[in-house]
Amino acid sequence: MAYCVHCGVKLNTIEKTCPLCGTLIYDPNDDKHAYHNAWPDLIDLFPRKQINWAFLSKTAVIFAMILASSMVLCDLITTGNISWSLFVAAGCSLFAGFVSVLITKKLSLRILLPYLGMDISIFMIACATQGLRWFMFLAFPFSIISAVYTFLCIWLIQKKKLRMIYRIALCLLMLILSLIVIEILIELYSGLEIHLYWSVYAVIPLFVIAVFLTVAAHNRRLIEYIKKNAFISPQ
Repeated sequence: MAYCVHCGVKLNTIEKTCPLCGTLIYDPNDDKHAYHNAWPDLIDLFPRKQINWAFLSKTAVIFAMILASSMVLCDLITTGNISWSLFVAAGCSLFAGFVSVLITKKLSLRILLPYLGMDISIFMIACATQGLRWFMFLAFPFSIISAVYTFLCIWLIQKKKLRMIYRIALCLLMLILSLIVIEILIELYSGLEIHLYWSVYAVIPLFVIAVFLTVAAHNRRLIEYIKKNAFISPQ
C-alpha cells in the first residue's frame, strides 16, 4: 500500500497525483509510466550569457588608443620629442585594426579595418625609422593591392551564378596580376629596369592551375570523377 509523502493519505496504484493535496506520485519501480521531475537535476548558479563581442572589441580599441596616447605623452615628457613611442603606437594601431573587426557586421568594413590598422602601424614605424620613401613606394601600394585583391575575391565567391571552379580560376588570375604588379613596383623602387624574374616562377604554376580548372569545368566526366573520389563513403 502506498501513502502520500506530503499528507499521508492512502493512494491507489493507478493514481499519478494525490487526490487530497495534489502531490505528484513517483514510483521508481514502475516502468510503465515515464515520470518527469518537476524540478531540474542541476541548478546553474551562474547561467551563461551570450558574449557581447562588439562591446568587448570597442573596449579593447579604446584601451589601445589610451595606451598609445599615454606612451606618446611619456615620450614627449622624458625626451622632448616623439621617438620610441611610435613603435608602441604602431603595435596598438595594428591590434586595434584587427580587433575592430568584431565591432561591425558589414563585410566591407571587416576587410578594410585590418588593412587600415596595418597601414597606420607601418606608417608610424616608417616615421620612427625615417623611411617614408619605402612606405610610400612599397608598403602602402602592397597594402592597397592586397586589399583590392581580397575585396575582389570575396565579391567573386559571393557570385552564385558562376561555378565555383570559375571563381577559383579568376581568383588565381587576379593573384597572377597582383604578383606581376608587385615585382614591377619593387624594381621601380630599386631603380632597376623592369625584368620579371621571381614572379614568373609563381605565375607559371598558378596559370596552369587556372587553365586546368577552366577546362575541367567543361568536362562533366572529370567533375563527376572528382566528386566521386573526393569523398569516402562510410563502411
